[in-house]
Amino acid sequence: MSPLKSCLEDAKTVIQNDNYAVVILSQVLSLLGENLISLQDIKELIDLRPSNLHLILTGNHMPAELTESLDNISVLNDKNTINEH
Repeated sequence: MSPLKSCLEDAKTVIQNDNYAVVILSQVLSLLGENLISLQDIKELIDLRPSNLHLILTGNHMPAELTESLDNISVLNDKNTINEH
């Protein structure tokens, strides 16, 4: 099993564990944007969450297909970032 798939399996275990109120998967959406994990992988993580769990996904890629599965979406812009064209 690849290291990323192993991490996804670990995330599934944690998400289904009743001992946590919040799970943060830092930069998981960036992995999706780099095609290192699939949209289906993310949807499975979202579908596994119990109603009492706050699942926070971060990263710089937000496909429109995920918006209906999420309760809240926050977009942060770094005003110090220089956009080069």
